[in-house]
Amino acid sequence: MISSRLIVLTVLGGVMLTGSLPAVEIIAHRGAMMLAPENTLASQRLAYELGADYVEVDVRLTRDNIPVNMHDHDLERTTDGTGQLASLTLQQLKQLDAGSWFSPQFAGERVPTIAEVLELAKQYNRKVLLHIHGAFMAPEVVAVIHQSGIAQSQLAFLTGWAEMAEGYTRRLPGVKMLRTPAVLATGAPIAANQLTGADLASLRLQKTTTLHFGSGSIFRQDVDRIHAAGFSIAAIYLPPAAIFYYQDLGIDYFWTDYTDVTTSALNRLNQQWNEWADGAGIAPDQRNTWRDVDGDGMNNLMEYSLGTDPLAPDAWSPALNPAAGTIGWTVNLRENWSQFVTIGAQSNYGTGAWSNLPSNSFTALTPTRLEFRAPVTPGKKFFRMKFDLPP
Repeated sequence: MISSRLIVLTVLGGVMLTGSLPAVEIIAHRGAMMLAPENTLASQRLAYELGADYVEVDVRLTRDNIPVNMHDHDLERTTDGTGQLASLTLQQLKQLDAGSWFSPQFAGERVPTIAEVLELAKQYNRKVLLHIHGAFMAPEVVAVIHQSGIAQSQLAFLTGWAEMAEGYTRRLPGVKMLRTPAVLATGAPIAANQLTGADLASLRLQKTTTLHFGSGSIFRQDVDRIHAAGFSIAAIYLPPAAIFYYQDLGIDYFWTDYTDVTTSALNRLNQQWNEWADGAGIAPDQRNTWRDVDGDGMNNLMEYSLGTDPLAPDAWSPALNPAAGTIGWTVNLRENWSQFVTIGAQSNYGTGAWSNLPSNSFTALTPTRLEFRAPVTPGKKFFRMKFDLPP
């Protein structure tokens, strides 16, 4: 899983970062797969109605070489059939029930063709991410795309290997192509912070436009470096309600299994955040949670949470208590952000390395009021609150 990002308030020190709040597009993994049977038109339709920008669909071929939307190579998990998908013609496949396994209300749902998927995307004027399963499908898939008349801007592809990607980028020049950076010899994924300049150059030659990460860590410096190299970024297997923070981090596409949770969280938090920023007079390009507009060492999220003025430097110092051997203060949050973040405490011994303090350094007096205490140790110069994304 992608690890959490620090949003910090440094006491007796300061952190200054720059950037602007980007847009992020939601990719519904196999449609609204937690609310409707995956990879069906019902799931695709519901995902669009919930606000997803893309629906990710899995592409395989029937025995008569018709591209259809199905993840597994066998039939048992998501239909009432048995055996291999590739052993059936489209006519045979269309006899199977692809909805009853999920819920009786979806009885009669069928495995859709990619032609049907593209037609539905056209009706909603939304996008489709075609996840290709199989190396020799490009002629059949591209033929269906041309026949559908769908705009190329409504399409993106995800493939596992360079040889597969080439078949699509040659037939559809300029199409959006997602690739998971990997060691070709083993197929092992490469984490964002391990990507070298040579890796990025190789991916560019392979017509990759978007780097897709499903494991490892990603931080803002990785995002900035990848964007500077000309790629966009997609990430999957993130906490479904954490989209606001990954938008703030700068990724371009956020995959989710929980379309309703993700779209609701993004809409609610963006509205809440922008209403506060409008009222505070913060310019649009200064609205990242991690921006410190007035340079007082308190980023926007801390100014928001503590109810201080983000445009006027605040005199902020903890209450020293030498007799008790502690440094401490009380934090009053504007509202309960604990459903989206976890709060901890760290200290720095002057070496540049931050160490986590014991969990009892924070006491939640109420959901919006935290009491912080840290031991005073000779040579310990900096303390900060650490806002993390939940696991």
